[in-house]
Amino acid sequence: MSHDIFNASSTATWIECSYSALHAVPDPPKKASTAEAAEAGTAKHAEMEAGRIPDVEAFLAQLEDGPLEREVRVRITENCGGTIDIRKLNPYISTFIDGKFGKWDVPAFHNLQILTYEAASLKDTSAEWFRAVIYQPDGLDENPWKQWVASRNEVEAHKMRVLRAIADRSAPKPGPHCRWCKAFQVCPAMHTDAGFVMGAMSRHIEDLTTQELVRLLRLIRALG
Repeated sequence: MSHDIFNASSTATWIECSYSALHAVPDPPKKASTAEAAEAGTAKHAEMEAGRIPDVEAFLAQLEDGPLEREVRVRITENCGGTIDIRKLNPYISTFIDGKFGKWDVPAFHNLQILTYEAASLKDTSAEWFRAVIYQPDGLDENPWKQWVASRNEVEAHKMRVLRAIADRSAPKPGPHCRWCKAFQVCPAMHTDAGFVMGAMSRHIEDLTTQELVRLLRLIRALG
C-alpha cells in the first residue's frame, strides 16, 4: 500500500500548512507506554473491523439501509486519502464512523479527518447529508458516541479546500496546528522562532509588543 503524503488523519495540520506534509520526517521512537497504548488501540480497531464490539454493532443496526463497508481505502488524489473504519452509503444520508481509543477528546463537530473521508467518497454516493461519527469508549465523556451532520455542499467545499492545500508550495505557516506537525524538526519557521523565544525570555514582559506576545502564545500552544 502506497503512503499518502496528505493523509486524512493529519488533515487538521496540513490543511493549514502544506509544508508539514511535504517535509514530514519519520516518527521518533516512542516511549514504552506510548507504544503499548498504540498497540492496544490497534487491537481494538481490529475488533471493530471484525464486528466484535457489541456497542458498535448495535449502533450500526439503527442506521439507514445501505451497503456497509469496513476498513475502506479512499482517495481524493493520488497522494491524499486514508482508510475509513466504517462507512454506510445510504442515498439520503451516508454515515462515516471513526473509532478513537485514547482519552484525548476527539470531537465529531467539523472533524477534518472524517470530512476528508467524506470528500473522497463524494463520487461513491449521491447523498445530500453526511453523518460524521466518533466512537470513543475510553474517553472522558459518559457517552462514547459523538455525531455531526454536514450537507453535501459543506463536504464539497471541504474538498476544494483540500485541493488548494495539497497544491500549495508556499513557505510554512506557523500556528496552533504546529503542535502536531511532523516536519517540526526541519521547519525554517521553527528555527526562526527558537531564536525569537531566547531573545524574548531575556526581556521584561511589559517591553514586549502585542505582536510579540501573540507570537509567544502561539508557540506555547504549539508546543504545549
